[in-house]
Amino acid sequence: MFFAQNDLFLWNFRFFRDFLLVPGGLTAWLGELLLQACHFGWPGTLMLTAIAWLMLAATIGFMKSVAPSGAGVMWTAPAVVLCIVHSHYDYHFSVSIGAALAMVAALVYVRGSTRGGAWPVVEFAGLCALLYYAAGIAFYVFALCVMIWEVYRPGRRWTILGLAAGAIVARFAVEGALALVDPGSFYLHVPPALPFAEERSLRAVAVALYASFPLCALLLADRESRRRREPGQPRPGIVEAGLHGSARPGGRLGWLAVTTLVVAAAALAGRIAARPDVRTVLALHNGADGQRWDEVLRLGARVPPDLYSSYVVHDVNMALYETGRLPFDMFSYRQFGSPFVLETQIGPYTLSMIDLDAFTLRRLGDFHLRLGRVNDAEYYVHESFVRRPCAECLRLLARIAMVKGQVEQVRLFLCVLRDDLVYGSWAADWLKRLQQEPGLVGDAEIARIRSLGLAEEDIHQAAEFIPNTIIAGRSVSTREQVASLLRQNPRNRMAFEYLMAVHLVDTNVGAVAELLPKAADFYPGTPPLYEEAAMIYARAGKDNPLAPDGAPAVNGCAISEQTLGRIRKLDEVIDSGRSSPAEIASAAEEVGLACFHFYYGRRGD
Repeated sequence: MFFAQNDLFLWNFRFFRDFLLVPGGLTAWLGELLLQACHFGWPGTLMLTAIAWLMLAATIGFMKSVAPSGAGVMWTAPAVVLCIVHSHYDYHFSVSIGAALAMVAALVYVRGSTRGGAWPVVEFAGLCALLYYAAGIAFYVFALCVMIWEVYRPGRRWTILGLAAGAIVARFAVEGALALVDPGSFYLHVPPALPFAEERSLRAVAVALYASFPLCALLLADRESRRRREPGQPRPGIVEAGLHGSARPGGRLGWLAVTTLVVAAAALAGRIAARPDVRTVLALHNGADGQRWDEVLRLGARVPPDLYSSYVVHDVNMALYETGRLPFDMFSYRQFGSPFVLETQIGPYTLSMIDLDAFTLRRLGDFHLRLGRVNDAEYYVHESFVRRPCAECLRLLARIAMVKGQVEQVRLFLCVLRDDLVYGSWAADWLKRLQQEPGLVGDAEIARIRSLGLAEEDIHQAAEFIPNTIIAGRSVSTREQVASLLRQNPRNRMAFEYLMAVHLVDTNVGAVAELLPKAADFYPGTPPLYEEAAMIYARAGKDNPLAPDGAPAVNGCAISEQTLGRIRKLDEVIDSGRSSPAEIASAAEEVGLACFHFYYGRRGD
């Protein structure tokens, strides 16, 4: 949930004051704060539990006022809905906070509504104004619940007209008061001026939660009204049974059984709505942001095929590279399209809760920074930050400025990031290091990236000019950027491994065989995947690399006996002249030839 929703959140008054001129801004800020707490685990759990208990306690108190003879299990319906909506990873916590405040205000109103005359209308309008300013459209929950309570009270039916007028006046009075303040005069963010903007942006999960409270109140009030009209009828109620179970045998047991069933139903509903496979994907991406590479690989093995997007491929391959396993275990995970995300090809099975444009650009920025293409990284991260400001983009921009030696720019980003609750300690540590060593020449990672940079710009080699009647543009090929970087810096191991990965995924075994001699610059022995691809290329040619005269070699590179032994086992199983690609792929998987399995599996599709 933190990964799916995390936008820039700063713990300072300058950031907080932007929320003061928008109805519902206070709950929006509290929701963002709660989201940051969820990153740390148990603090977020405690805060969510406190909000849920506050909401349910206020709901129970209000429902008892609506139906004094017993609310039954009706009050638990909002609790079940709450469990379901909290299982959506794009659900905003501000909705729950607003609902909790609305029910607390409703309970305060019904408990304190003892005066007659116009005082209830004045009190109601004042609470509506406060709620609309603090919680936005959650004030509708309060207004509807209170009006339902007033309508079904004896002798108070005409009060509903005053309450409806009070709610309308309170809403537009708050909007009018906020409109008198010019945000630009205080250097604040200018909110959109669309009429009923909050109602238009309301999502289905928020509507479901908000509607559950007045709907339950209406059903309870109607049932209570019918009971009052039939005084001779008994008034059973599970709440009453729970309170007076000692007077009726089995009452407490029945209350316990029903409560257990309700809790089980809520847990089951939350489990069904939670979509654990989606949680696995989001946890994988969050692990990649935190550079927890072993966790990424563990989760990558659990992602189902229908959710294995190009972003999962990108993060898994980055984890394989960072752990030194990309040339060895690449085909232990699903591969398709490209080993890294492409700006123009989003790929299949993407998740709707992620801003794909911003996410793609951020991943490309991080990828190019690790490669050593610092200017390209800066471009992509800036574009991502414009689309969706987040602390991760600021962290990347700070690292880019460190590599480029822009000390003042580094300080600017770090001073902003210091107020972030997640990366604040990281930024504070780097500010101390920057004060002690402005050039950061002693940092190994920065020195490594600086050593991998381009000797000269290669935009003419990596981009294609696109004529346009409005504005000229260019289409950049990330694959060409990787190849160009390797040509300029042959010692760039990441560029070499990713270029080889591109050729392997494309089943371009000829290009792999051509680059095979460079493997000696990075490894004591040629990785098996490269050897297998080279053997596929050699076996498809006229020269047989397994001829008895001399040691087998491809492009001057000897093939290990381990790889040759597996190929011999494959030849024993299949008839190379008659076997289909699918049969060869199946046999290759059995003997442990991962590249053969991928190559012929792709040929058999």
